[in-house]
Amino acid sequence: AFWSNPSLNPLDVFLERKYKMARLNNRNTNAKSKVAIKATDSVVANHKGALGSIKTPKSELFLLGVSSFNEDKFYETVCETNKRIAVLTDAVLKEADGPTWLYDFVKYLRSTANMRTISIVIALETASNMLKAGIPGGRQIVGVALQRADEPGEALAYWHSRFGRNIPSPVKRGIADAAVRLYGEYSLYKYDSSRKAYRFADVIQLTHPNPKDSSQSEVFKAALDRRYGNSPDIGSLRSSVSGVELRNMAENGKLTDFMRETGMTWEAVSGKIVGGMDAVVWEQIIPTLGYMALLRNLRNFSDAGVSRGVIDEISARISDPKNVANSKQLPFRFWSAYEANKDNDNYSLALSRAFDASVSNIPKLPGNTLILVDMSGSMFWTHSQHSNLSYADTAALFGATLALRSDKATLVTFGTTNEEHPFSKRESAFRLTSKIKYSMGGTDINSAINRRLSGHDRVVLLTDEQYNSGLETDGKTPFYIWNLAGYRIGSNHDDNIFYGGGLNDSAFAFISQVEAARDHDWPWA
Repeated sequence: AFWSNPSLNPLDVFLERKYKMARLNNRNTNAKSKVAIKATDSVVANHKGALGSIKTPKSELFLLGVSSFNEDKFYETVCETNKRIAVLTDAVLKEADGPTWLYDFVKYLRSTANMRTISIVIALETASNMLKAGIPGGRQIVGVALQRADEPGEALAYWHSRFGRNIPSPVKRGIADAAVRLYGEYSLYKYDSSRKAYRFADVIQLTHPNPKDSSQSEVFKAALDRRYGNSPDIGSLRSSVSGVELRNMAENGKLTDFMRETGMTWEAVSGKIVGGMDAVVWEQIIPTLGYMALLRNLRNFSDAGVSRGVIDEISARISDPKNVANSKQLPFRFWSAYEANKDNDNYSLALSRAFDASVSNIPKLPGNTLILVDMSGSMFWTHSQHSNLSYADTAALFGATLALRSDKATLVTFGTTNEEHPFSKRESAFRLTSKIKYSMGGTDINSAINRRLSGHDRVVLLTDEQYNSGLETDGKTPFYIWNLAGYRIGSNHDDNIFYGGGLNDSAFAFISQVEAARDHDWPWA
């Protein structure tokens, strides 16, 4: 190699051959790469009293946004989280590109990362700070956060609870823009529920959207009539159909067409139909269901005893890669459905295939990877009060998937102690996840590193970063850390530590970018 390229140092050639330094060239590669998520030199105590670093405002807000469902967490209440968002958005707005960055972030968070409620919170906190600072753009950032017909009402509810009854013009117009874009016959029937504090009519009265055509004007009038007890039947809206009529339609094979014509949802049918949700009813409803509704109701289909042909149809729909991509479901949604149906062979294989399709963007890691999965007590806090899915589920699922997709991997769970988990590349991610997920007490990360790190090309750490002591690396092996809870204080600042975040498969792509000596920008850039 030296004689064919005189610019090479013979000693470098020798070392490269002897120690195979060319495989990843980690230290040089890392030195050349710039990453978006950064820690500062400010060191304070984390929730367990150990020292850790504060991240930059953009980095902290990004990790919070991509991991939070706007509910209480183990170490932080939702009120504390929202106050932190207010401080962070104010800090980001003071940066030269702050307003543009926040708009792009909220758009990405809602449309690509598929994080609903937290997108609305960040958008409204940003709009409030924009108003205080005299910065334009509040209307646009509110509007881009609202992508489903129930969200204008949710935005109003948050604004009133946080800032009072007065709604500034930019916020009002952003919500009104969304109402015009989202309100129609189907959305009225599906989302305008008396269980909501802020209904379509409240949004219409408080923000004054101008209907785009006569059809939407009819929908607006119907929303007002429904809200104030006037006749709900207007045009083709048929919400007054009786439970007996629904049963007759199901028995006569006409329920499917009726639901498609009127936009009546399965929830509405379930609440009214005489005789309950038996196989006859479900088999009429299933053709009208969207992807998420299929996942949610697999257990109901089994309990009702739908036919073999319908089961095969459902399995084909949920495992089809195109349907998976179009559904925009986060990968852990498939694990949640699998957990609820793992004793049902009719659906477990289809869900496993759907998950495999959903993680197609997770990179295949070359070389030897140490994967550390945090199974401490705080990781078993659930993402949402509406789900049993915990941070431990997410960590174990992504850890198992990365292990199966690596050339060579050491898979370790840690808490007070640590344990290595041998595995076969033929295992499914779901089966491996089930084997490694169990509580291990405290969070002794350094014992896991000292005992398990040996000649690895990289370390991937899936955690909430709340360790018993400050993170101690070897100073040379790249550490890729996923903060799955979005807490303020993270790991120590070090040149070989790289932060990632997000609950979707594409979040892990930045490992390959860093190791290819490419700068890793924000995912929407």
